[in-house]
Amino acid sequence: MRQILTVIITSAFFLSSFTTRTNDSETAKIQALYKAYETAVDKKDTKAILSMLSTSSKQYFDKVLLLAKKAKKTEVMQLPLSDKVAVLTLRHTTTDQELLAMNAQSFMMQSMDKGLKKNINTQNTLGPIIIKGNTATAPLVVNGKPSPVAMTFVKEGTAWKYDYTALLNNMNQMMQMFAAQANNEAFLMQMLQGINGKKPDASIWNTVMN
Repeated sequence: MRQILTVIITSAFFLSSFTTRTNDSETAKIQALYKAYETAVDKKDTKAILSMLSTSSKQYFDKVLLLAKKAKKTEVMQLPLSDKVAVLTLRHTTTDQELLAMNAQSFMMQSMDKGLKKNINTQNTLGPIIIKGNTATAPLVVNGKPSPVAMTFVKEGTAWKYDYTALLNNMNQMMQMFAAQANNEAFLMQMLQGINGKKPDASIWNTVMN
């Protein structure tokens, strides 16, 4: 019996140590990804940024870009508030020619150049990383203090990727306070004017492709 207990305890200790080492290794990979992502954002290296995004994140950018090009007013007004603002912001800050020629990479560059995507401050860090299966989350620590923003990472194959769509879900929850105004055109136009000081007109509802 003692021999059996010894084997069980030894096995449990081994598995626990292996799990800890594995989590430490995965945590280090996530920290490295975050630092690389932060550097790429600071340098506006859109090619590098796209390579670090999850598949669902890249699909989101493709979806928003396509909606900005072809969604009619009725379809735009039915979108979640964050998507609605993203689509209208694209139309508001680009010419028809720029929008029509835009792809995911130029979309991201345009966003950075015109301030639609705020750069991650280099003083920001990740808080404790919690890994559950192929998903990891960590609070964003700003100037040494935890913020309400949670960063999410997903493992695709053997590589960790930043999941921007999870951040959007959090943003949608935070924007619920504006839910009553979501279909108020005057409110939306005011938000758009606040982006670049330019008052939007009816052309905001125009499409550039069928």
